[in-house]
Amino acid sequence: MEMCPTTGRIHYQGFIYFTNPRSFDQVRREFGGLTHVEVCRDIAAAIKYCKKEETRVGTPVEAGTVPECAREPNWWQSLSIAQLWEEEPTWMLKHHGAVTAYNKQLKKVTFARPKPEVIVLWGPPGTGKSHTARAVSDDYYVKPAGPWWDGYFGQELVIFDDFYGSEKFCDMLRWLSENPIKVPIKGSMTDLLATKL
Repeated sequence: MEMCPTTGRIHYQGFIYFTNPRSFDQVRREFGGLTHVEVCRDIAAAIKYCKKEETRVGTPVEAGTVPECAREPNWWQSLSIAQLWEEEPTWMLKHHGAVTAYNKQLKKVTFARPKPEVIVLWGPPGTGKSHTARAVSDDYYVKPAGPWWDGYFGQELVIFDDFYGSEKFCDMLRWLSENPIKVPIKGSMTDLLATKL
């Protein structure tokens, strides 16, 4: 609700977004026919205007989902891929290919691999080694046995889970060194960018 600064009249101030086109009359009828309706030119500005504190009465009420076009254009770039999947699974189903390609290119452009930190966890089964390894970073990749790194797209942490010496010693030396290296994914190669293994 809002109070008009000149008349003191209390009224509802709102913004509504439909996924399909509606006419002015259809929207007015939804609200009883007497509602003032205008076309929105800037969704983010409209949302901000409806929440302004100067004339607001009470707490703003929100329902539904904020449309994607109201977000800052690069909102997703500050989140890790794991965070995006957790917080925006529907969006990621649509955009995961582009996000993966972006992260790959970004990490390639800024690629200067520092000497990786190697962490070794050992102990009897059931003592939490795998859980502890995954807690080091949200941005992790579990390396399957064998030469392939399918699914690796620049994660910060690589986990060799239940390691029984199945990897070649020469490969391990290259992966654990600070030298830039490409690893095989089916049909291509990708930079190993991990800083923790």
